Amino acid sequence: MKSVFIFLICLSFSVIAATETNINGNYILQLNQSTCIKHFVPLFLKNAFSLFNQSHHALDNNRIVKRDTNEAQLHVFDAYDIGNSFKAIGVRLNRDALNTSQLLSNHQEILKIIPDYNIQFDLPTGSRLDKRYYIRTSRIAAGSVVRADSFQLDQWDHDVNCPFAVPNNETRQFNLTTAIKGNIVQKANSKSSYKKQANAQWNLVRISEEKRDFTKPYVYDSKAGSDVYVYVIDDGMNVKHKQFNGRASWGWSAYSNISQLGEGHGTHVAGIIGGSTYGVAKRAKLIAVQVLDQHGAGSVSSILAGLQWVKSHYSKNKQNAKAIINMSLGVETSGIPDATVKAFHQALDATVTEIGIPVFVAAGNWGNDACGVLPAANANVYTVAASDINDVFTDYSGYGKCVQVVAPGEEIKSAFIESDTSTKILSGTSMATPHVSGAAALLLADMDMSVKQLYKKLTQLASKDRVKSIVKNTPNLLLFNGQQLAKY
Repeated sequence: MKSVFIFLICLSFSVIAATETNINGNYILQLNQSTCIKHFVPLFLKNAFSLFNQSHHALDNNRIVKRDTNEAQLHVFDAYDIGNSFKAIGVRLNRDALNTSQLLSNHQEILKIIPDYNIQFDLPTGSRLDKRYYIRTSRIAAGSVVRADSFQLDQWDHDVNCPFAVPNNETRQFNLTTAIKGNIVQKANSKSSYKKQANAQWNLVRISEEKRDFTKPYVYDSKAGSDVYVYVIDDGMNVKHKQFNGRASWGWSAYSNISQLGEGHGTHVAGIIGGSTYGVAKRAKLIAVQVLDQHGAGSVSSILAGLQWVKSHYSKNKQNAKAIINMSLGVETSGIPDATVKAFHQALDATVTEIGIPVFVAAGNWGNDACGVLPAANANVYTVAASDINDVFTDYSGYGKCVQVVAPGEEIKSAFIESDTSTKILSGTSMATPHVSGAAALLLADMDMSVKQLYKKLTQLASKDRVKSIVKNTPNLLLFNGQQLAKY
């Protein structure tokens, strides 16, 4: 695992500025860790409401609205409580009606008001399907990405450190899960056996061979990732695709009234993780977490909300004791306010080190240093670069010391969204990352281990010095799925 990233909380109030072209009218209000969200939000809304002309405005659940048009002037739409180090609420604010400095009045619980930031995938569609997936900061108009109301006060439990909290199943299960995660020792569940897939796609064959030989089958552990849940944080998923054999399920969306299919990116990624033909871990269970809309647009707050949903779902479901997050997405950090970047880092840190879920991410497709990309630059994720069929490092792949491993990412065939049997061939580090998530699922199904042990095992298993034209400080390690079948 990379060196530990330490986030120092500014104890004074601060409001961070951002360029108008990229902020979307939403703000992330970072709270003191001792704050009880369920207790704080009503007080926050009440105090904010006192600043409005009450004859023209009304308090409506989590919103302050105009009485004549019902247009929201302030809306608490998200809440984040990930581990013991990241707590915040997401707020949409009409800045013509109320400025951010006024929100700080009488609220010592607020540490920072952080601008949300738009992110835009440059997704291939139609004639552009051969194009690689890029991610860029959005230049779409502020406010054009509409978020769903993910926060419902009556459904939000008191935080465990809240004086009003009462014991509940979620708290007991969460404590049990984190206790188990903290004391895992690497232990094989049973003696491994292996299966073979003849005529498999080149990328699958490559990760089960230490030396390149495409006459071989794809060889994989017979458990095939069973009982491992992979949260695919992306633009949606065709959960009914035949490749998934009923193992894919819809989890959550950051948006209202949009297609669950997105632009096909998440379906393609999920097919590489766990498709019956095109997947690495053919029995893994896949859960769609939609943080990008049908145009590939999203925001930092939508990704944080996705991580919050995963945390809650993972904590409530005992069967999810073995779980993985795949994030084949990212954004260059240049130009993004430091506070927004740090909030993203802190949520990722808590997800991995406190909740105990390994996170696998793409190095990016700009051909630059992955340390300038989020989430790839985070100290606690496992970052993946891309190679081609000849084991050549692709010219577009992110590189450098923030990369942990290289995996096939060029011309990868997988499931798509045009029908329940459709496929597409796509390229990018987005396609490389799910190979590693699939390999991690294979290992977890066969062996109990902590996040740190899983990362270390993947690194130890990787084939050394196989990648050609490796770039600048990038480890020359090519993904290997750990199969030990001696003769086949």
